[in-house]
Amino acid sequence: MMNDALLHRLDHVTILAPLGLRFWDVVFNIPVTDGLRVTAYPLNNPARRVQGVPNRSGAYVLHNLPGLRAVENGAGDAEFWANLPLRQPFVVEVVDNYRRFQPFLFSINLPAKGLSTLECVPGSPPDAELPGIPLYSAPTRPVPGAMAVLRATLTVPDPGDPLAVVSAAWAMLEVQVVGHPPVRGLADAEGRIAVIFPYPEPVDFADDPESPVSLAAGAPLTAQIWPVRLYATYTLLDAVPPIPDLCATLMQSPAELWLDSTRTQQLTEVSLKFGEELVVRSIDSASGTLLPNLFITPAI
Repeated sequence: MMNDALLHRLDHVTILAPLGLRFWDVVFNIPVTDGLRVTAYPLNNPARRVQGVPNRSGAYVLHNLPGLRAVENGAGDAEFWANLPLRQPFVVEVVDNYRRFQPFLFSINLPAKGLSTLECVPGSPPDAELPGIPLYSAPTRPVPGAMAVLRATLTVPDPGDPLAVVSAAWAMLEVQVVGHPPVRGLADAEGRIAVIFPYPEPVDFADDPESPVSLAAGAPLTAQIWPVRLYATYTLLDAVPPIPDLCATLMQSPAELWLDSTRTQQLTEVSLKFGEELVVRSIDSASGTLLPNLFITPAI
């Protein structure tokens, strides 16, 4: 018998992250686990920001957030979450160091259990089913091979000067190709946008036992053309923020795209040709020449 044995009690220490986030590339439908600068700070104190780091599963976690030290030492069990003190409001900023994705920020009350999602995203198709917070391509993102891209510089008439235009900062475009789920893009502060999406299936082609794809009838692949439907959302801003609020951006009002500078013909469909960037621009009504920009206005 070992009655004189010493029994040692090992303390169980828990370290709870008040915030965990997963980010999702809307183009490839995959998580993004590197290159993001994710910081959080109390709503009224941006100077006290803390940077997150990716964990082994690719989620970004944030520790040592101001005012949440006691929470981090909590048990993290059901009783802990059922008896939380009042949550504290924080702002999260996301910037891509590699310039692949547009920056954004959002507000959240912490601590939050598990991987956080945004309430505005589930009500905002086509990104409602993403298992993470959506990331939208920046105009500077390289376009992968075998992918199509729509580019535009979105501008809106200046309310104070009918002859001038201003950038449609942080407007959104949705691209819809028959047979494919819609893909959305987010313009930057200067109205520049790139929407990257897969090419549709070729038409008038048939399978050949000796080749993955071979010409049976119709045009060759390099001459394939597909119709692309466009939908826009945009809310005119009194002041353009350097980083947009993601929820406000996703919930912008419907907008109209214009084929001509006098805004008499709406633009709802364009043609995509294989192997060529689809650059969408309005036409100068007086000269008939293409303008460098695409006109957009909030829908009436």
